[in-house]
Amino acid sequence: MPWWMGETVEPNLKFITDIDSDIKRNLINRSFILFKSMYSANPNLKYKYVAIWLCSHYSLLCSNMRDFYSAGGKIKEYKGVVFNPPLPQIVGNLLRRVDEIKSLLDNPDKDLLQDISDYWDFEYNETDLFGSWVNMLEEQFKGNAELKKINIRKLIYSQTV
Repeated sequence: MPWWMGETVEPNLKFITDIDSDIKRNLINRSFILFKSMYSANPNLKYKYVAIWLCSHYSLLCSNMRDFYSAGGKIKEYKGVVFNPPLPQIVGNLLRRVDEIKSLLDNPDKDLLQDISDYWDFEYNETDLFGSWVNMLEEQFKGNAELKKINIRKLIYSQTV
């Protein structure tokens, strides 16, 4: 085992594109939850920590991180709501996953709770993880010129069941 991988990681690395689609979807959902850097204005930070997390926790490599989050241009419409101007694709991908993200945060497993403890560097309410996550998103959007005009709270709560 390489010295830099430590004792806890499976030494056989795989590409995320080669794993079961349900597992991949779950990991991508968790990354939307854990890494506020994905909503950063700094392109050098967006997926850096996600890539490290996938490798160090799951022995997964991803050569195309952007494809899972923000590739594909702008989103013009979602569930009958027309966006003018169109929204960045990361918002579309987030909205398409919001029900699954809410479910994960409303019923977190032990691993997610540990990851939240390790990766969330903001104050959060342990009894309202979803609300805490939405608060974090709102703050991150305010700090990003491309996202700051988007009322992400309203969009998220209008999409959840």
